[in-house]
Amino acid sequence: MRPHRPPGSPWVESNLYRLRPAPAKCLDLACGRGRHSLLLLDLGYEVTALDSDAGALAVLEERAADAIAAGRLRILKHDLEEPVSSGFPKGAAGPWPASIAGQRFAAVLMVNYLHRPLLPHMLELLEPGGLLICETWAKGNEAFAAPKDSRALTERSLWPNELLELVLPRCEVLGFAHGTLESYEGRDCAKQMICARLLPSADTSSVVKENATEQKLALRELLTAGSASAMGASLNLFGWEHFGKRWLRCEGAVASLDLDFGTQQVLSMLRCYEPGPARQAYMARMRQLAAGEACEVADEACSLRLWGATLVRRLPCEGSGELRTETLASDAEVKAFFDKADLSSAEDFQHRGQGWTVVVNQLHGASTKLRDLQHGLFCRTGLSGGLNAYLTPSGAIGKPPHIDDHDVVVLQLEGRKVWSLLAADTKETIEEVDLRRGDVLYLPQGVPHHARAHPDSGSPSLHLAVGLHRSPMSVSSLLGALMTLHTLGIPEPGPALPTAFVEEMDSRSAAFAAHGGPEHWLNQLLPAKLHVPLVWALDLDDLLDPDGKALLPLLAEELARNLLRLAALIRQGPAAIRGDSPGAARQRALQQASVLGCERDLEAAAAMSQAQLEDLALQAAWACREHVHDRHFAYFGPRGSLQTTAAALGSVYWQRPAGKVAALQRPQGVLRVNGHRLSELSSKEENAAACFCLGVRHGAAGRPFALSEVQAFALCSEAAAERALRSLLRVGALEPRGRLDVCRSLESSSGIPLVISAPQALQLQACSSAHSIVVSSQALPAVGPFTQVSFDGSLYFIAPFQDVDVDDM
Repeated sequence: MRPHRPPGSPWVESNLYRLRPAPAKCLDLACGRGRHSLLLLDLGYEVTALDSDAGALAVLEERAADAIAAGRLRILKHDLEEPVSSGFPKGAAGPWPASIAGQRFAAVLMVNYLHRPLLPHMLELLEPGGLLICETWAKGNEAFAAPKDSRALTERSLWPNELLELVLPRCEVLGFAHGTLESYEGRDCAKQMICARLLPSADTSSVVKENATEQKLALRELLTAGSASAMGASLNLFGWEHFGKRWLRCEGAVASLDLDFGTQQVLSMLRCYEPGPARQAYMARMRQLAAGEACEVADEACSLRLWGATLVRRLPCEGSGELRTETLASDAEVKAFFDKADLSSAEDFQHRGQGWTVVVNQLHGASTKLRDLQHGLFCRTGLSGGLNAYLTPSGAIGKPPHIDDHDVVVLQLEGRKVWSLLAADTKETIEEVDLRRGDVLYLPQGVPHHARAHPDSGSPSLHLAVGLHRSPMSVSSLLGALMTLHTLGIPEPGPALPTAFVEEMDSRSAAFAAHGGPEHWLNQLLPAKLHVPLVWALDLDDLLDPDGKALLPLLAEELARNLLRLAALIRQGPAAIRGDSPGAARQRALQQASVLGCERDLEAAAAMSQAQLEDLALQAAWACREHVHDRHFAYFGPRGSLQTTAAALGSVYWQRPAGKVAALQRPQGVLRVNGHRLSELSSKEENAAACFCLGVRHGAAGRPFALSEVQAFALCSEAAAERALRSLLRVGALEPRGRLDVCRSLESSSGIPLVISAPQALQLQACSSAHSIVVSSQALPAVGPFTQVSFDGSLYFIAPFQDVDVDDM
């Protein structure tokens, strides 16, 4: 030991034995005079010591001159709270100086220092198996020491469990402490400490990299209605480690949507501003829902009307640099403005729009293409949400900084908009995202933000925002549903869940969710391998993984594990969440208090037999889905219908369109499809026929099928099968995929039926032109754009499916 080395922190000294043997490289952040750097040097390690205090570093340099000369100590003067270059705003992604950026250390120490924007990046500095040893002030320390400045109360002390949330699940926690300490290093204080080891397989990326190609492709495909790879896109996006926590930008994805919507269409709608009919239709649907009736509207046009608009702008306050917000919210004010302004083009709006941002709410009613976009996202994600538009003059700011309680998918249709993402507690800008025309941005809930139309564009910015509400399908909601079932029992069979059951489920879910912030596991979705099949599946028989294995045992295991985790959280007592306003903090405390003492109930539910747990897990999952389905379509209106003739049913191949149908059937419940309750399918045969048509993993499993196959599966008459198909066509659940009246059927040696629309089968080597051929069974090997099939010793090629216009049949 060096003769002048002061002792290290008791927490640090008690955990250094966990370090891998020297020699190894260690990093001492905010090292001060270097007491821990000197300790590591004495143990044989190579050390990089970093601090912004030149005087303190001079003391360390004097004390460790021999280690510097031997190349074992590197001293860096750097202010961690300043940007590393002009390209990074203060506290933004990429905070480390070039001298350590990209390096990995066997240990990273940080003691008695906290700059919160650095926390998400700490694990980037660790090598696999490396140690993070952190010790700093916690909430409550202000009772023992007067802060040097007001920031110490919010920025310089840790919230309960903040370090645990930082390292889990990427690290193994070796030691953790939080609370008040007496005479710790000579003073009473409140501290939080952790020692964690980075798991070898952990991904330490804490920000979205520009090369996140797979996730960008998944986001692009998820937006595309009818994409054959929609389920795979959902799995890729939801399976992304940072989903629900980090933003993601996808350049140029809007072009593939062909929305045919812009500033001129927005202004045209507002010239005849009359949102009343749409609101009346909504209120009628909500009354039907409250009465337990089917939420259907006979006149589909009622759902294709403008819902409403508001005007908002940010203006400087006189005598200060701060901004104030002005709003025009009433229908009369909005109508009066547009009647007087007489705006019909982007140029008109830029010069005579008076700096207002136009917020058009529930824009899915403006066109069928926008409705398809919103409906498709709901079908493919299981997450409900509205569709709004924001039209802002160049250089203007619309809404003030705010937090959304749902994820948002932003589609930049025209102009440019710069999104400022803010720290949850300090509201300082930590990231800026520049969206150009055609770009898409995924922004998770809970991130404070505001946006400005880029001043250099010279024209208005128009973007769409599609909401994705994770909360009703989050872990906390599933646990709330499961515990409601555990307490009240499984509801009696009926067309809808009882009102008392739904209210209890919502209350429990909200109380459980209050124990964590937006990024907490309680407010995240289930793992993608469970969530995606769950929201796509029609019923229990359909709840299978891609290999055909049942997922119910995994679902029950996941919920049981989370019941125990929740019990442990509640047992710790109420905890504040950073970033909460005073009002939100009070509400959270009340919700947390409402479930105090329920730990034993949670643990008892987790200890049920496997069969009981699987039954409750299934019922809970479908109760959540049914609740979301009914609320979504009550608010936004049911999906439209497809009319066809009786003669067409038996002469066409039909198919459930990929990613465009929301269908489910709760055990003992009524079949729901696109907002319609198909109670008319009363017979067992008719219901079985409909389930065959809608199956994702069973029944038709998403492939084309004929009426005769429906009859064979459901063991029903042709009339019963036709009634089932007609009901599904009425609610837009099926599409025609090929005509049978001009086809000749063959049976291959493997029993695979082939439907070939050429007059005769053609051998591959003899073919000179494309003929429309439909395969009505399973995926077959592909040869270029065609599918290769062997039959009676000959090879045949299969062209893509032939789309059929129902009106032509």
